[in-house]
Amino acid sequence: MPRPRLIRRLYRLYSPKLVPFALALGGLLGSVFTPLVQQAILRHSFKEKARLFLDLDKHAVRVGEDIGLKIWVVPAGPLPVTTGILQLQFDKQALGTHEATTFAYAGTDKTVGYPESSLFKLSTRSPGTFPIVAVLQTSRNRYEATSEITVLPPTSPGGPSEKNFSGTWEISLGALNGTMSLVEDGTTVAGSYRLNNNTQGSFRGIRDGFAFRVDFLRIRPTQKWAIDATWKGSGEYVEINGKARPMRLEGEEFIADGPEVPFLAVGHSY
Repeated sequence: MPRPRLIRRLYRLYSPKLVPFALALGGLLGSVFTPLVQQAILRHSFKEKARLFLDLDKHAVRVGEDIGLKIWVVPAGPLPVTTGILQLQFDKQALGTHEATTFAYAGTDKTVGYPESSLFKLSTRSPGTFPIVAVLQTSRNRYEATSEITVLPPTSPGGPSEKNFSGTWEISLGALNGTMSLVEDGTTVAGSYRLNNNTQGSFRGIRDGFAFRVDFLRIRPTQKWAIDATWKGSGEYVEINGKARPMRLEGEEFIADGPEVPFLAVGHSY
């Protein structure tokens, strides 16, 4: 039998079985190797990117008070962040802790907070303004985040006044009420807040002239209320009045995350 005729006959006999098998095998190999090829292309086309945040429960305290903080690792690119070592650095003469300051970072494409459960606690020993630095060293890159804590002498802050805003304030943020504890150091204001729906966090900003501009961190450092307000005094109290814009982090910038709401803070002098 001529060879072309033999080949056609074998094809008619076995193609009903061989073609589905070949297609299935090709699909299996594609499902295995396509993600690997895609990952290889991503690794060669993009650099690993991430952002670190230091979330402090207070930005200003008195000597002897504790600070609670959390470090957030936020992937900022198409690639997962690789494994690495996360370290917390600070002035050990002014600030202290009994907790471990180094964490093993497992690597992921999700936002992760350290410590995973409770806040990391720092004690304050002496007055001044001190940087706190978080450093993540991965197999591909190095990332840093720095925040500052203002530690004032262990004296009573008194009530807020036109000359110094330090003290406790009653606040209203949209439909929510609450309090904020504020410490002023020059033109810098910082502290913590709590609303009546149990939302709480820290803030930091400026009080310059009649302007009052601070960021109230919401839930995570990737969300905040940007407060833009002015203040006036009457002798017995100081009133801050303005707007709060909810914002969220997208890529490298914060963008609006809803409509503005009214912001009001009242501090009584005594």
